[in-house]
Amino acid sequence: MLKIKFIVLLILAVYLTGCSDAPSPIGVDELGNDLIKVKVYDSQVDNATQNSNSFKKILPLGASSYCLLGNSLGVKSTLLLQFNVNFDETTLNAIKKDSITLLSARIVLKKAYGIGDTLQSFPVAQVNGYRVTSSWDPLKVKIDSMPSVDYSTDILSAKPAPDSFYYFNVNNAIALQWMKNSYDTINFRNDGLLLRAETATPYIIGFQGYSATGENAPKIELKFRYLSTNKDTTISFRTLSDAHLIEDATPTLATDEIVVKSGTTLQSKLFFDLSSIPANAFINNAEIVLMADTTKQVIGNIGLKSLSLGLIETLTSDSVFTTNSLITATLFYSAGKYSGNLTTVMRQVHANKKNLGFVITTSNPVEGLETIYLKNSNAAAGLKPRLIVTYSKID
Repeated sequence: MLKIKFIVLLILAVYLTGCSDAPSPIGVDELGNDLIKVKVYDSQVDNATQNSNSFKKILPLGASSYCLLGNSLGVKSTLLLQFNVNFDETTLNAIKKDSITLLSARIVLKKAYGIGDTLQSFPVAQVNGYRVTSSWDPLKVKIDSMPSVDYSTDILSAKPAPDSFYYFNVNNAIALQWMKNSYDTINFRNDGLLLRAETATPYIIGFQGYSATGENAPKIELKFRYLSTNKDTTISFRTLSDAHLIEDATPTLATDEIVVKSGTTLQSKLFFDLSSIPANAFINNAEIVLMADTTKQVIGNIGLKSLSLGLIETLTSDSVFTTNSLITATLFYSAGKYSGNLTTVMRQVHANKKNLGFVITTSNPVEGLETIYLKNSNAAAGLKPRLIVTYSKID
């Protein structure tokens, strides 16, 4: 008999889920034979215990579409570049025999992003370049795990005014060592360079980073002359690796707010006490609503319109935790709030009987410096985070 009741419950749950995209109090009364009930958990109505906080979690940013550079908005971003310098056999032999003369080495970057006062010009002359002297992995390097850098000498020989591209000429002696590294990796190193703005900039500029097609990716143009023929040749090489390193401080928050930010990265955690939902319940639908303070948000030209919510699976401390990458939800912005469907997430929480809370980030934590302020669990009753869960149960 119990098996039949449970089958009926599942059919009913599917029906209710299919009939509505949002939770509704309709159905909270007893249905049928007094055994199957549909109830609503509403953190706002039930005054359920909740807590939230913001914290910094430093992420590697080498996978970002943009390479950020500048000193603005309380952020310092430095840029690492390493170029894939490789030659055909004829040129390689000429380099080995020192039968070429390097005329110029020019880094070319395409602006693709800006955040801050982008109406002003970016002070290219204030950008210095420094030689990197140890290897680094673009998918692992972070501000707290930087490679060795020689800051004694600016290796940029010229910094002309930009047009649709930005240009930085590298000292020929350094670039020649990168060229020789293509045939001798023991005596010549090519670990690239670091670009850094030495003074405040009106905004953070973002250059197009590595791309599979190579279109507008950072590149170095090497112009050299074959001594045997006196012929000039220019060859371009795109990056082997690029990454930016973000340094900033956690902003001072009001007592009723949390924050999420790309790049740094600032994230937030959110926990609801779900103990009132019975163990034998079936989750029909779940929704979350987060109120935003749009007067404080900082958005570049990415067009960020969503946040991401992840399910915490293990938790050691604020910034030491793991999430289930397969169980996430997207929260979209509308009329001053971010909201989204958490049905799949809540079913996972309920099935595992483990509730460690959720982590909230921007929709792409490694892109740009987008900053979103949200009301936290200490906010006024109508402003604090709200979780609504519709579930069915058998008495």
